Amino acid sequence: MNNSQRKLCWKLRDLLYKCQEKNDEDNSKCTQELEELYKSCPISWVKRYENRREFLLKRGKETRFIPEEEEKE
Repeated sequence: MNNSQRKLCWKLRDLLYKCQEKNDEDNSKCTQELEELYKSCPISWVKRYENRREFLLKRGKETRFIPEEEEKE
């Protein structure tokens, strides 16, 4: 996966998070964002995003997750 593909995944993840926040975490209203994420990113990444978001929501913390690669830029 090259740098532009990683950035696309991060962008799609953030769009999904915005949709989820806007719709009180109702994924049925974010099907387009989910489809794009699954289509464009490795499944392992998508699962990590989902698990991380669920973990942070349970903890009542900020849900925007920044991968190490993005932090270094």
